[in-house]
Amino acid sequence: MQFPRRTNTSPNLLLSTDTLPTSSIQGEESYTDEITKINSCTTPAAQLGGEIFLSESPTNPSTKRIRLVRGPGGHTTELTVDSSVENLLELAKNLERKQRRERQRRYRKKQNDQLHMLEKTTAELSKEIGVLESRRKIISASLKTYNVWNLAMEYFRRFRNGLKKTEVVSLIDFVHKTMTVDVATNSGYGATAVLKCWGYLHWFEDVEVNLESMRKCTNGVISTTVASMTISERTLHNVFPTLLNGENEDLAGKLLGKRVTVTGVTYFEWDYTCDKASSIQTRNDVLTPMLGLLGSIENVSRVFDKALISLDFQWRQSFGEMSDD
Repeated sequence: MQFPRRTNTSPNLLLSTDTLPTSSIQGEESYTDEITKINSCTTPAAQLGGEIFLSESPTNPSTKRIRLVRGPGGHTTELTVDSSVENLLELAKNLERKQRRERQRRYRKKQNDQLHMLEKTTAELSKEIGVLESRRKIISASLKTYNVWNLAMEYFRRFRNGLKKTEVVSLIDFVHKTMTVDVATNSGYGATAVLKCWGYLHWFEDVEVNLESMRKCTNGVISTTVASMTISERTLHNVFPTLLNGENEDLAGKLLGKRVTVTGVTYFEWDYTCDKASSIQTRNDVLTPMLGLLGSIENVSRVFDKALISLDFQWRQSFGEMSDD
């Protein structure tokens, strides 16, 4: 005798017999009663992800066979269990708990992945906000009544790519308009000394000078900069000529083609009687990047011993000797 397969028409767990051989069934009424009891349980079938079907074992009528079908087209899990209703219900509960744990594990993993992505995005945005805030402060400062702020910003804008011979005339005009005749610099006094401070960059490649920050101080402002440049064969020939002899070729090899990043601090002193800059003093940290490239103080000393620039990146020879070679 066969019991017809029942479809899951309610939200409750549904148990039904599945093609039972007539010869294997004993006590049909009792068996039907057991199925009715199980069907009356309140475990939602949706939580198990499918339907459960029950049948007697063909070889051993004292045991029951339970089959879990997980949705249309889903895989089937078949187990042989004791025929007691309590054991069947316990099995259903275990399956439900296992599936619940798996869903919770996937949910926690998804939440953790989203949290990590959010933290990464937040860190990137915070960094970008910091950069934009620094730029905003610089621009806001330039709008104040202190002309020294405007001078400092324009100064680094004009020298952002170093000193080019094609711009010398316009730069001298800028110096005359914004600085005193005897403006003091690291290289001396006057307009020529101002340009001489930047003369060494003529021999480097891909020069880029960025103004990072400015702050007010007594009678002026202090600015911080980051300058990046590439050491080429032209640099070695015109700035570090002694490295081209056989004795120092190993040092030349360590510098050739390398990108150097130099941090600097520049102090602009303002003369309020004539509204012009009276002094521009710069300190550059060249030692740190050179140590990174050369490996020791001794090697740095050998490189700069007879170089045409100092360890403070100041030009040692006169500006008039600069050429395009």
